[in-house]
Amino acid sequence: MHAKYWFRLSMIFIATICTSIFQPCLGKTIEIPESLSKKPEDITRYILAHTNGEEEFVETVYHWICENIRYSKVEIDSLTHLDLVHYVLAAKQGRCIHYSALLTCVCNMAGIEAYSVLGYVKQSNSIETTKDHAWNVIRLSNTYYLFDPTWDTESVELLYYKKQGDYFLETHMPYDPMMQLSNYPVRHPQYFRGKRIGRQYFDFESALKEYSTLNQEEQLKLMLYRAETYGINSFRLGFLYIRLKHFVEDYSDYQFTSVDKSNLPVVIVRH
Repeated sequence: MHAKYWFRLSMIFIATICTSIFQPCLGKTIEIPESLSKKPEDITRYILAHTNGEEEFVETVYHWICENIRYSKVEIDSLTHLDLVHYVLAAKQGRCIHYSALLTCVCNMAGIEAYSVLGYVKQSNSIETTKDHAWNVIRLSNTYYLFDPTWDTESVELLYYKKQGDYFLETHMPYDPMMQLSNYPVRHPQYFRGKRIGRQYFDFESALKEYSTLNQEEQLKLMLYRAETYGINSFRLGFLYIRLKHFVEDYSDYQFTSVDKSNLPVVIVRH
């Protein structure tokens, strides 16, 4: 696909991918020198040197992102030569996909299992069917948790930090049922009927273990397959389904990140 065509397509996707609420983010903070806040590998090294263990590392990274990345309410059109992570660090602003990509990237570079999640949200008792949202899954102490740095930006308390699947499902519905972090994930049509527990057993932990061995293109294709299996192609989600399908099919022309991990010898040892 021609690069300019893909750029326009990705901008349409990114421009509408976030719906967000802002409730004030206090907690563990860290001041990273400006010269070391422009590359994810520098940020990773700095925070590793000033924290002890995975829990403290993730908490510090999360707070730093919330406090230093400004949410952009306007369409972002400056990604011609930069991937998501490098853009958000250069501009210090972004949409939900940028927050999610940055958190995933820095955690992964520190040896922490983390993923970006795509889906849609429910706000004011209404399910948003015209805009996507992005958040995160991170594994800490052998347990998977959900995080949403976009919704915690500028917050007085962390309402979406290290939460269980059932808590997030009240407001966040991932395309991939695996990311509900439930052994009985709900299907998309049932979610619209107020259901939060499905009938079919699903071993999400084993699925995540297999998922972690795949490259990003394979992960996206598997996400689409499972989303379709769980009814994402229902008429209520037709708009999101079509855009998601095009995004996955055209992924080979675009990369979320292209960071160099070769110079990161220090890795957190998982407890």
